[in-house]
Amino acid sequence: MKRKILLVVIAFSMVISGAFFISDATTNRAVATTVLPSELFLFNPYRDIDFATIGRYRASLHNHTFNSDGFSSMQRSITRNAGIGFNILAFADHDFVSYPWDNRDVLAGNIIGPGPGGRDGHAFDVDMTNCHGLLAVQGNELSWFHHIGSYFTDFEAGTHGSDITDEFSLLKQASAHADKAGRFTIKHPGRYTSWDANEQLVWSDRPTAAQRWVTFTDMTPTEWYQNIFASFSRVLAIEVFNQNDRYANDRRTYDQIMTGIMPARPVWLMANDDNHSNHYGVNVNVMLMPAGSVSEPEGIDEFRKSFERGAFFAKSFGGGAIPENLEIPEFGGQLGSRWNYVPVVEDIIIDEITGNIELRASQHTHIEWITEGGVVAGAGNRINFRTNPLIRGYVRGVLTNRCRVDGTLIATTLMQPFGVGPYDADSWFFYFTGQPSNAPSNNGNGNNNGNNGDNNNGYPYPIPNGRCGSGSVTAGVVFFGLGVLGFVMFAVKKD
Repeated sequence: MKRKILLVVIAFSMVISGAFFISDATTNRAVATTVLPSELFLFNPYRDIDFATIGRYRASLHNHTFNSDGFSSMQRSITRNAGIGFNILAFADHDFVSYPWDNRDVLAGNIIGPGPGGRDGHAFDVDMTNCHGLLAVQGNELSWFHHIGSYFTDFEAGTHGSDITDEFSLLKQASAHADKAGRFTIKHPGRYTSWDANEQLVWSDRPTAAQRWVTFTDMTPTEWYQNIFASFSRVLAIEVFNQNDRYANDRRTYDQIMTGIMPARPVWLMANDDNHSNHYGVNVNVMLMPAGSVSEPEGIDEFRKSFERGAFFAKSFGGGAIPENLEIPEFGGQLGSRWNYVPVVEDIIIDEITGNIELRASQHTHIEWITEGGVVAGAGNRINFRTNPLIRGYVRGVLTNRCRVDGTLIATTLMQPFGVGPYDADSWFFYFTGQPSNAPSNNGNGNNNGNNGDNNNGYPYPIPNGRCGSGSVTAGVVFFGLGVLGFVMFAVKKD
């Protein structure tokens, strides 16, 4: 009798275990694994930066002109951005590459509008001879589906329309174009997503196929974005500040997307003006590049390296002060003095042995540390990635400057995420840089060209290293089947 009871218990346990494995795998649920503090490795996007000598250059990477739906010529935008202190500029007209800036071929057909976007006027100025020393970055905004920033390539979605069915086929073509030179970013996810009453990230704006969109009914937004990053190694960043923070949940969405795929697949944070008319200098990406390297052609190579490796900070007045008000002469301001109110990371000091990350910063009042799911893991200028129990997958610093009188937000600086986990030589952190000197099994050889790593074998696209959905359907079926078989054998024996 006792033996029969034991067999029943074992069979029942196997059925339940099998069901758990299947459910875990099919619901894509991230399951934590126990890692000793001594086994943790810090994946550091700033690892090659000498903060004592590095140059800091302000980049505005999302600007529209008459060539799409903007209300500005290129010259006006160049002059205005240079005047408030930018060093690097990219035009991101919709499906139109406004580059080079003195493109006479385009000028010849676009002097008296309307241009491709229907605006009266022209973007390429006949007398545009003064670029004010700005570094010109080639770019456009691929706008057939979810908007995607495209840089360092002349790929335009409109010239490949018959071959494009969704964002995946678009990125597949764009990634392969022109010797794979393109680098891409996800623009304003808050335009397409929202958080529902159950605190779930859902699609809020997915137009019909007639509007050149494809609805993925079997993927949540989180799964969709994670699959984009898993499939295309040249998609570098997400825009989390847009204009005056018009999609305020985009940082929250970023942390949701990163949950479960870090440290295998980092994605950088960007802040862009998305300027169409008068959004100048609300957001900025401060690129860490060798001092004096902002001129062409060296500047383009150094900018690309900084962009690829996450060696920059995303900064914004979004949701805070009106930057023009900080430049009023009557109150001691001047053109460009707005940057004196934005938090600055002066140095990052890492102690690999103890696990301490320490910031030396200025122009700030508060520092928070954010980890998976947007959880606040700590505050202050120091955090320990080995001993802090809240840190999972990554940790990123957020510096804010608030009014000393009433606490009103003035400006924000976002650091790129530090990956935290067991050492992984295949982590995307090393995709453009190679493994670091402190790697447990360093070979010093990374892919510095970005020509490998794309998984374009078709839908569904896998998540890196199976981080999301650690359950196994195969194991579940085996356990479930054995359990059922046990019950059947018990029933037959009983009869």
